[in-house]
Amino acid sequence: MKIYQEVKKFKGRPFRYFVSVLPPDHVMHTQLQVAVDRRLTATGTRWMVRAGTRYADPDLQLTRPEGDSREFGERMSYDLDTALAIATLLAPKLSLRAMNGRTAADLINDDLLADSRRKVDEWRQQRPVRRMFPPPEAVVTPRPLLPRYRVSLVRLGRKPEPHGTTTRYGQGCRCTRCREALGDFYEDWRLSRRQDRARAEVYYLGLPTRVANALCREGIWTLQELVLSDISDLKDIRNIGRGAISQLEALIADAEDQLFFTSISLSGVIA
Repeated sequence: MKIYQEVKKFKGRPFRYFVSVLPPDHVMHTQLQVAVDRRLTATGTRWMVRAGTRYADPDLQLTRPEGDSREFGERMSYDLDTALAIATLLAPKLSLRAMNGRTAADLINDDLLADSRRKVDEWRQQRPVRRMFPPPEAVVTPRPLLPRYRVSLVRLGRKPEPHGTTTRYGQGCRCTRCREALGDFYEDWRLSRRQDRARAEVYYLGLPTRVANALCREGIWTLQELVLSDISDLKDIRNIGRGAISQLEALIADAEDQLFFTSISLSGVIA
């Protein structure tokens, strides 16, 4: 595990070391680092290992100053090499209350795992994709049917359809002509649906789209066909429930009234 050290100097002389297992660009670098502070004593320069407001003893136990501060400082001070060794052993074990027992070493392992996953994802993106079918812009020459399709057609007594038909596409051929035939079929089908909807009068009577679609499926396109239909037959249509039946009954009644008054006015004009 890599150890990162940082030295603070004053007038060219170091007075504090920072030791951490997290890189300087890590978001938790400043929170999870051990400080080695210089302490001037009568016997010379000593160093104390500090993590936050607690100091480390040779057993890597962190305690706060208690009682006589001078006695505590003499007991917790070491030479520089020993202090750095204690800080190096203590740095991977640092943790915060908000980390729920996780240490700095756990964060390093998580970063290594995330880096490995990122490298795998980059490798997958750079790897050439194996396509099941060629892209639409590629020109594919017609090929014979696969053996399983040929055997099934022989058993059914059917012959393979020619290329450029939707039936041959359904039999397993994926040549350019068969795929273009399938695309043309879908385009014609969408166009016919749009034309049917444009000439369908039931879509403009204020009915819900679901009800209008159900009526068109049964061949009821205009208001006249709806008036001539039987209510009992309309109840058997899928997607038409009680609410739709009440709407249709009100619509049919209004249409019949309009037709009745129109016939009276026309009879008066003729008379």
